[in-house]
Amino acid sequence: MQELMRKHRRVILGFMLVFICVPFIFFFGMPSIQKNTGVSQEEVATVGGVPISEAEYRQALDRMAQMMAQGKPERPNYQEMVDSGMTENVLKQLVDSALITLQEKSRNITVDKSVLEKQIRDWKEFKDDKGVFNAEAYNDWVLNMKEWDTLYSQMRGSISRQIYMNAMLSIGNRVSDRQIDKELEADGTKMTIKYARIDLPVTPSDEQIQKQFDENQEKYRRPPTNTAEFVAISLAPEVPQKALDAVKEAREGADFAELVKKYSDLTSPGGDDLGWRAVEENPAPHMAPLYALAVGQVSDPVASPTGYVVYKVEEERTNADTSAREVHGRQIVVNAALSEEERAARQAKAELVAGKAKVSDLATAAQENGLTVLRAAQFTSNSTEIVNIPRQDVPLFRSAIAAQKDDQVFKPIRARANLYVGKVVESVPGDIPPLEEVKTQVSNDVVNTTKRSDEYKNELQALTDKIKAEAKSIDEIPAKFPDLKAEVKQTDKPFTRKDMLYQQQIYLSSTDIYDRLGKAEPGTMSGPVQGMLGDQWFVQLVERTAPTEEDKAKWPEERKKLREQAAQQGSYEVMADFSQDLRERMLDKVPVRRNQDDIDRILGQGKYATKSETKADETAAPAAPASAPAPAPAAPAAPAK
Repeated sequence: MQELMRKHRRVILGFMLVFICVPFIFFFGMPSIQKNTGVSQEEVATVGGVPISEAEYRQALDRMAQMMAQGKPERPNYQEMVDSGMTENVLKQLVDSALITLQEKSRNITVDKSVLEKQIRDWKEFKDDKGVFNAEAYNDWVLNMKEWDTLYSQMRGSISRQIYMNAMLSIGNRVSDRQIDKELEADGTKMTIKYARIDLPVTPSDEQIQKQFDENQEKYRRPPTNTAEFVAISLAPEVPQKALDAVKEAREGADFAELVKKYSDLTSPGGDDLGWRAVEENPAPHMAPLYALAVGQVSDPVASPTGYVVYKVEEERTNADTSAREVHGRQIVVNAALSEEERAARQAKAELVAGKAKVSDLATAAQENGLTVLRAAQFTSNSTEIVNIPRQDVPLFRSAIAAQKDDQVFKPIRARANLYVGKVVESVPGDIPPLEEVKTQVSNDVVNTTKRSDEYKNELQALTDKIKAEAKSIDEIPAKFPDLKAEVKQTDKPFTRKDMLYQQQIYLSSTDIYDRLGKAEPGTMSGPVQGMLGDQWFVQLVERTAPTEEDKAKWPEERKKLREQAAQQGSYEVMADFSQDLRERMLDKVPVRRNQDDIDRILGQGKYATKSETKADETAAPAAPASAPAPAPAAPAAPAK
């Protein structure tokens, strides 16, 4: 648990600043005044009379899930967040936010209506591409906006909170030029090192493997095989007319190169020429139509990550070495994307289907909305291909749909190509395979368990202490400790502390290496160094190169980035200290009530374990009816001269 919390420390700190400390900020665009979505407004907790609603908790869980998922194919579900301790941390941050609210309100910060109106006019939605205020768009919005009380209340709370938090966090923004110069010098220093990984070999016996398997059979059980019924609502934009025109003219014999000039949105010279490509056995969905064409044929518009593509195969050949078919193709790329309005409309349609499916059945809901019920059969949590599901949607579909079965609530699943509404209609439990089938996995588990033991760690520590005492250079390690079979290697090229070394199979932090060797003399050996996988390494500096004049020429821009990063890190640290101080000063005096039953219901644990929605979702708080007066209309823009 503690290791997972350390792993997500930056996510937690960013979550505190972005979502908890300054909620509902409208400094970056138009807010949406949310209406009641039917989500229960039970209070999951109260802090000194400040409520934490179910909607707030769900929003915070969703925000945390998004932050945890950065760079990953899919977001964690609630159970994964519970296991990592992040759901408890979210609630803790919401309690901190409530404490901040109590402190902020005691300051009685007032925000005049004129400030709100000025900020509204600054929203990007009321400016053209050049940043000039668009009075017509502003006036149209003012005439249609009804819920002014809610909007002004939220904006006052947002601005008041930001004023208070800016004052609290201002000390973290102080960054000295001297410190920035040191950071630039360190970032530009290049190193070449020798390195050796120190590892005690572990060879599991047949008895250990059998014991691991017998005592942990459920771990090796095959996943259940599911069959689901669903409807799909495409997230692809409509085919642009010029893509259809390009196909028509190409099939009528027009010169494809001229059509590229006329219709393609590619700007790079020669970008239309795909060159010779070997026909892939399992190509990406947007490339498969290319390989299906015969010489001279033109494809229909093909949906791609950026819009639509029209392909033509001009030549084909058989590779003499591999006997594989190769094609030489060209492409016309037409950019296309759903507008926010179109995306919202399709999401609304999915939610409408889901709502109707809850009260009737999926077939009826699909028929009423002009959709077809499809079937995805015989898939597991490990499937990479599922019938009727585009490959790019498989990872999210297989995990999200598994949580929707029997009498559970239908909930739209947003994937890359489609929105899905459906549920698992049949699930066959997986069996436990024979040991021989999973023997490699079981053996690896024995090795990993052994390496996590105190006995192993103590033995490895004793060995590295001995190496440190007896080896004066890294090249002496293989000679003095031949049983280890340790290999001494050298980095392929110089690196800085900003570079990642895993591509060279060096699982060490380059920053850790710099901290040890960045100012040392060549030949200096350091170790043991803790590796990213829990192993131990020794490193030795071969060469160190100071930043060149060419490197220093880039420093003005780098200086700006470093200053921003240092200010952000300072804000993280000040925020963590500030929150800790609030808890220590206030929690003994402020009553905190926690509704564990509602929390269990939201997370799907305890008595709600079989009926919960397990994927983190965003549910907005309801808006209050509005009666506040609208801001004055803007004067019409002067005619262009």
